Amino acid sequence: MTGGREIHGIAARFADRDALLTAVRQARAAGYEHVEAHAPAAEPEIERALGESGNAVAWIATAAGVVCALAAYALQYYAAVVDFPFNAGGRPLHAWPPFLVVAFAVGLLGAVLATGIALFVQNGFPAYYHPIFHVDGFVAGEGYVLVVASSDSGFERDATRNFLDRLGPVAVQEVPR
Repeated sequence: MTGGREIHGIAARFADRDALLTAVRQARAAGYEHVEAHAPAAEPEIERALGESGNAVAWIATAAGVVCALAAYALQYYAAVVDFPFNAGGRPLHAWPPFLVVAFAVGLLGAVLATGIALFVQNGFPAYYHPIFHVDGFVAGEGYVLVVASSDSGFERDATRNFLDRLGPVAVQEVPR
């Protein structure tokens, strides 16, 4: 096939974090857009070099928590004041202190559930297979891996491999689909 589309991409494994960070910056400067970087732990500098913006999980969790808390409070208000007003012991119908406790608990539950769902959706779980699993040392968590995807508009199999070789990696290999 043309343009190397029968492979997922070409991977270069680096010895340390700084080498991967330098390689990511050089790959982006060379015009590669579909670049993935894999490290044993989260690396904010590498994420910034890739041009990735912050994830939306925090915003989703906050919004879900607020919506769930407001819904719980509104439900309690409707039940106690509008639908079935019952004066027990002279307390006001709109007794907000106990309403807040339930609203807080339901808001927290909604935020936690939304966080779990958002993480699964954002990370593409459950994914039992990814082509990157074929890279030597990746599954064991060894090394730092840079992958230039074959879907990149500037991807040419030989030129990309030569470019990655010039970055000084420990190893370079093609990643099959």
